[in-house]
Amino acid sequence: MSLSIQYIKFFRFLLFICLFGMPGILQFDRSGITQDYGLFNIQSISRIIIYLSIFVIVFWSFIYKESYKLNLKAFEKIKIPFLYYCVIFFTSIFVLSSKDIILSAYFIFEWLILLFIIYLYHNALDGLDINTAIQDIKIIIWLKIFTTLFVLIVAPKLVLMGDSKTVYRIGGYFINPNHLGFLSSMLALYYMFYNNKTKIYSFFVVLFLTLLIIITNSRGALFSFILAFTYTLIYSKNIKNYLIMILLSFFMITFFYFNIDYIYRGLDISNIISLSERIPLWYNYYLEFIKSPIIGYGYIAGIKNMSLIISKAHWIAPHAHNDLIQAFLSGGIIVGFYSLFIYYLFFKSCFGQNQNNVNSILLRGWFIQIICASILMPLISYKLSLLSSIVWIIIIASNRRR
Repeated sequence: MSLSIQYIKFFRFLLFICLFGMPGILQFDRSGITQDYGLFNIQSISRIIIYLSIFVIVFWSFIYKESYKLNLKAFEKIKIPFLYYCVIFFTSIFVLSSKDIILSAYFIFEWLILLFIIYLYHNALDGLDINTAIQDIKIIIWLKIFTTLFVLIVAPKLVLMGDSKTVYRIGGYFINPNHLGFLSSMLALYYMFYNNKTKIYSFFVVLFLTLLIIITNSRGALFSFILAFTYTLIYSKNIKNYLIMILLSFFMITFFYFNIDYIYRGLDISNIISLSERIPLWYNYYLEFIKSPIIGYGYIAGIKNMSLIISKAHWIAPHAHNDLIQAFLSGGIIVGFYSLFIYYLFFKSCFGQNQNNVNSILLRGWFIQIICASILMPLISYKLSLLSSIVWIIIIASNRRR
């Protein structure tokens, strides 16, 4: 095996470890506030150890392979996200306490580790292309799913959230159910267009992933899947996809007819209209934003410190439940408009004319799904996660320059 192939496999492995991250192993209360466990609980300590270990490996890899010489052409690929997190941190310095700055700096540190791994991976590949990126995304999503299902067997209380009065949601504390739902919906779309195996294989994989989306009880993920699938179905003009769409539509209509409580989650219609009380929460964040519109309140800690309460659910919102709102609150109009620019680049990457037909269909569907996710939860403006990282990976890989 040549040395270059070894480097590719090594940096790919590091990328997978970084994207997989540290799953939840503590049953925090619904607010997400961790004070009862102490700031340095086993969850946070484990996460810090993982990313510090990755940092040490990446640092020595850079010294050994790059000999302290930064490849400026390759660095161009990560320059925009690198500057994005530098700007967020710079604006946070002016509004956060010294303790909160350290917390925010750590989460920026995680993002920078990921970006540097992508830089090294890109160098080893002599250019990260979109086909490689799509395959890597597929593998890491499967790893998340298989790990979740394994933990469901050995420690079900960690993976199941809810009770008999409401609805059980798979994901629980181990992985955010909404994240799991959106990742599963993206993978289902992949098997509609990228799988080269039999049609019956594709159908059963998509059916399994659709069931997984349903039992996460992520209504946003399910809606995004239906929306993206409908769009890609019209765009692809593939008879196989029409057939699968008809079968899945029949399955979902039947399911919802007999399980209407799935939509309500034990609550009422107002919960759906308000997007699980997100809309009134966003209004309250708007009132806070106009008090500090230029530089906001600081990355991660600033918004969490607001401790806005979602009244009916009686839990404290640890973040803004929307990526752009999170960005504007984190760093004011500076970071907010920077985030809009990032999503413009993401749009260009997914809808660009330089992709082949299969790539184009899949990426457009993924764009719809991730935009739906960004409306309901913070992504690039929040902590490192697989779902948010996919935005950066697609932007970097879709605009490859050798």
